[in-house]
Amino acid sequence: MDKIYRIGSFNLNNIGIGSFTNSRDLVKIASIIQEERLDVVALQEVLSEGKIFTKNDVPSSIAKSSIITYLGGPKRWGFEWAYSGDESPRHEGYAFLWNKKRLRLSTAKVTRNGVTFERIYYPRMIPSYGDNMKRNPYFARFTPQGMPGGSSFEIRLICVHTYFGAKDKNKEIDVLLQNIYPKLAAMNFQNGYTKYTVLLGDYNAELVTDKNKAYVEQRNEYRAKNNIRIPDVIKTDGEGCVFSSKYGVKVKTVQDQLTTLKKKENTEEFADRGYASNYDHFSYDENQIGHVVNGEPRRIDAVRLYCGDDFEKYFKTISDHIPIVMELKIN
Repeated sequence: MDKIYRIGSFNLNNIGIGSFTNSRDLVKIASIIQEERLDVVALQEVLSEGKIFTKNDVPSSIAKSSIITYLGGPKRWGFEWAYSGDESPRHEGYAFLWNKKRLRLSTAKVTRNGVTFERIYYPRMIPSYGDNMKRNPYFARFTPQGMPGGSSFEIRLICVHTYFGAKDKNKEIDVLLQNIYPKLAAMNFQNGYTKYTVLLGDYNAELVTDKNKAYVEQRNEYRAKNNIRIPDVIKTDGEGCVFSSKYGVKVKTVQDQLTTLKKKENTEEFADRGYASNYDHFSYDENQIGHVVNGEPRRIDAVRLYCGDDFEKYFKTISDHIPIVMELKIN
């Protein structure tokens, strides 16, 4: 029987311990994750070591509970946080949040000095292989819950947040799509396992709109000017940018709907009146994963569904991004 796994990505706009006392609606954030039946969520802009999710080392006198408590507690939800390497004072981090009834971290039986034990593969930061990225990506491996020894497949997620102020933002995206993703997608951590690898997060670039043509032109001009080999661009239309790489992987970037909010909603009655840009995407190797992608990856219409179409309220209480979701249908 086929099973559908719902994978989300959500930039939570500098959410930290201050959100226990300010206007951030932690109950509503938990509701979005729960009501949308997300099995695992890659999170960006999570500050304060992720304490807003766990309430670890936070005074009990604070009235608000942690986001995980609102979701049903740590027995139902797993959580891991890591510092992204961002050198700004806010100490920005990434996180993974997953439903333990559906998924668990990958494990393996390891024998050392005659003793066999189970090793858990916790999420880890990935170096940018000699390329200077402001924030290195965060990598996690999941397998279905409730199956002895796990399963014969892994869902691998690479959470990213490219640096908006980078002089050459295109270079960071190239590093991710041309180098980091292909290496991680090709690695055989578990022999015989089928692997489904997804790069996801806030790219700070509009790769899946008509503007992607300008991105490609800009990128190619920069690389030609600096004598950098230009990888083939297979597709640059509204269906997504697809790049080939030296590893023989073709990476497709999808999710073409606007996902960031304007600071102030326009008064005109246009469909995008409160939206600014399309920065949140998924990328994957079509050959490795294309056959299990179920439907179109898309944004979650969270402003309308959870804030009554009030963009200002959503901006103040939830985030300046709305979450995105994709489904994998795996037998």
